[in-house]
Amino acid sequence: MAAKLHLTLEEYGRSPAGKGNVMGSQLLAENYKQRFEKVMLRVNGKIDHNFYTDGDNYFILLRVPSEVVPNFTYEVVFKFIPKSGDAKHAKDLKNYEVRFFSNDPAFTFTYAHTYIEYGLLVEELENKLSTEVIKQKPKERNPFGVVNFAKILYFGFLYIKQHGYLEKHYYEASNLKINRKDDFLKLVTKSDVKAIEREEAESHLRKVDPMFKHRLERKRNDSGGNIKQTKTTKAIKRTTTTQSKQKKSNNIRVTRTTKTTKRK
Repeated sequence: MAAKLHLTLEEYGRSPAGKGNVMGSQLLAENYKQRFEKVMLRVNGKIDHNFYTDGDNYFILLRVPSEVVPNFTYEVVFKFIPKSGDAKHAKDLKNYEVRFFSNDPAFTFTYAHTYIEYGLLVEELENKLSTEVIKQKPKERNPFGVVNFAKILYFGFLYIKQHGYLEKHYYEASNLKINRKDDFLKLVTKSDVKAIEREEAESHLRKVDPMFKHRLERKRNDSGGNIKQTKTTKAIKRTTTTQSKQKKSNNIRVTRTTKTTKRK
């Protein structure tokens, strides 16, 4: 069993594997930083977000835009846990351990399983992952179980740093504050549903925008082939459809929450 990692956000930014630096991680981080800046220009520097705190732990949910599909976002969640009693009395989250989650398929099928093994995943959101992702190692995309920067998480990391969202007052006094943890967690779409939504959005764009296919291919080449439509996504779609039919036949109502009313 992998040794658990206990990282602050600053420590994660220096090396996602803790003291053991991953070869090429800083080059990857620099690449992600340049791509993040392009995304921020496209959305006028703003990402929709929600805060929540239960008094001890602090959560931020960011809806990070896709680099490729216009008006499409992934949910990215950071959870901050106090490392000591002293941290609880501080005005910021600098000495809090951080946990991560995203329903971006690039994270789900490459790093989610490994992040679970190293104790880096937001445990309250593990049920948003498919059983396959939780139980099976990513043999093709991350066969050695390396903890590295995931693009979608690094985008979130940069946004938090850029806007000073390590200050507790954002979580404690924001108009976006949510009063119940369950309401906060419901804002996060399940990863298999998000994968289907992404595939459908991409399929629609291929039909209505003749140039989208070329932009997608160019982005795929720029990112080293990391943006692709996978058989796994199609398998998830078939599995989800089959499960939905089975549940309906058993008179179980199937619902999916993508948005809830924010409470003040």
